[in-house]
Amino acid sequence: MRVLYEALGEAARRVRADEPIQASARSSVTHVIRLDVPRYEVTVQGQGIAVPIATSLAIGFLRVVQVSARDRVAAEIRAVELVRSEWASSPYASSDRSGPPYLTINRIGLLSWWHRLLGAPKGYIFFSEDGVQTQDSS
Repeated sequence: MRVLYEALGEAARRVRADEPIQASARSSVTHVIRLDVPRYEVTVQGQGIAVPIATSLAIGFLRVVQVSARDRVAAEIRAVELVRSEWASSPYASSDRSGPPYLTINRIGLLSWWHRLLGAPKGYIFFSEDGVQTQDSS
């Protein structure tokens, strides 16, 4: 069985991955990362927007996110929720001349352990009606 270690001052104790950690006054650990939960890279596509970007009007976007989930379906749900939340609080949402985007999954893949270290790409890739892609400036 996989084990996790929680540092408690100078001492360390073994904790089974499926047991909750009992927090103590000396503990600085606030959460445990489960080593047995897969991590996915998900490309979410947003359509039905009308956002002015440079000299064109973006009608859609792609956003690559990484999420931890027990299976592919849970990863898709988590990725869509994440992108929906990010979009709602982004400056693009306030300049959108249409409604909120219709989000779909474009691609999903299980990440190997070394890809987890690299992190997900940042930002949106917008596309216009003529298919021209534009990277966001943030």
